[in-house]
Amino acid sequence: MKRLVACLPALVLPCALVVVAPVAVAQQGGPDDLYEITMSMESDGMKLPPMTQTACTPKGAKDEERMPMDKGCRMLESRRSGARTLVKAVCEDGADRMTMTMEIESTGKDAFRVKSTAEGTRDGRAFAMKSDVAGRRVGACKAADASKAMEQAQAQATAAIGKECDKGIESLEAALFVKVEGLDIPPEAMACRDRKAEFCGRVATVSAGIVSPDTWYAVRDRHGARWAQAAKACGTDPVRLVAPLCTSEVSKKNWRFVADACPADAKALVAQRCAGRTYSTVARGDLDMCAALAGLAYTATPRRADAVPAAAPAPGEPEKPKGTVDKLKEGADKLKKFLKF
Repeated sequence: MKRLVACLPALVLPCALVVVAPVAVAQQGGPDDLYEITMSMESDGMKLPPMTQTACTPKGAKDEERMPMDKGCRMLESRRSGARTLVKAVCEDGADRMTMTMEIESTGKDAFRVKSTAEGTRDGRAFAMKSDVAGRRVGACKAADASKAMEQAQAQATAAIGKECDKGIESLEAALFVKVEGLDIPPEAMACRDRKAEFCGRVATVSAGIVSPDTWYAVRDRHGARWAQAAKACGTDPVRLVAPLCTSEVSKKNWRFVADACPADAKALVAQRCAGRTYSTVARGDLDMCAALAGLAYTATPRRADAVPAAAPAPGEPEKPKGTVDKLKEGADKLKKFLKF
C-alpha cells in the first residue's frame, strides 16, 4: 500500500506505474498475452500525464487479474455484468487505510479499460484519487516469476521518475525536490527529493545569469513565477538577488523594467513623486516615470489605492466646470463599473 499511497499527491509522478504492475515479466514469444497499458491519474485536482508500459498476463486471465493489488490489500467484491466487472477492495497498513472501486470493461476482443477511484487516509491526512487505465493486446509473451515482474515494474517506474526529475530540473519545478512555501506536501510526495542539491545548483546557475534586464526577461518568459519560487525554496531571496539590478535600472530611468521587476522600488517612487498628481500637476521630469509606474490620471482622482487623494475645494469655493476630458473620463468610469472591469 505504501507504494500506491505515496503516489497519490499529484506531484509524485511516474511512481504510479507501480500501481499497474505487470503480472509477469514479458519475454519474447510464448503462450501468454502481452498487453500495452496506458494510465493517467488525478489527485487533488492535479493531473499526471499519461504513462505507458507493457504487462505479460497468463493466457485466459480474468479481467481483474490484469490489475493485481499490492500486499495488504484484499478484495471485498467482484461482480460481473455483461462486458463490465466491478471490483471493490480495501488496503490497510497500520493506521493507513484506503478503499478502492474499479470498473473494468472489455472494449474489444483484446482490449480493456479500467476506471477507478480511491480514497482514504495516510499519516492522518485524507486523500482522494482517480485513475483511468486502458490496455490492449500487442503480442505474445511468456509469463515468468511474478516477483521479477514487480522488480521490472519498479525499474520502469524508477527510470520514468528519473526522466521527470530531469524535466523538473530544467523547468525549475521546485515542489518535486524541496519543500515549497505555501504548499503542504509531505516529504514522501517529493518524487525527486534525493536530487535536491542538483536542482538547487541549477537554480543557482539560472540566478547567476540574471545580470541585465534582457536576461531577467528571458528567465521570466521561460519560467514565469517558478524561478522566484525555486530560488526561495533553495534559500535565496529573489528580491535581494535582483535588488542591485533594480538600483542600476532606476538610475538609468528604465521604468518598464522597474515596473515589472522591482515592486518595492516602484512603490516608493510612486509614493514620493507621483501620488495624487496628474498629467498637468506632476513634475515634467517625473512624467514618464509616473506614467509607467502609477498610470497618471487626467484629473486629480487617484488611480492607485496607495495614491494620496487630491485636496478638496475650500468651503464655499465654486466647483470648476468639467472640461471635455473630464466628461470623457467620467463616462469611461461609469462604463467600467457597468461592465465590472
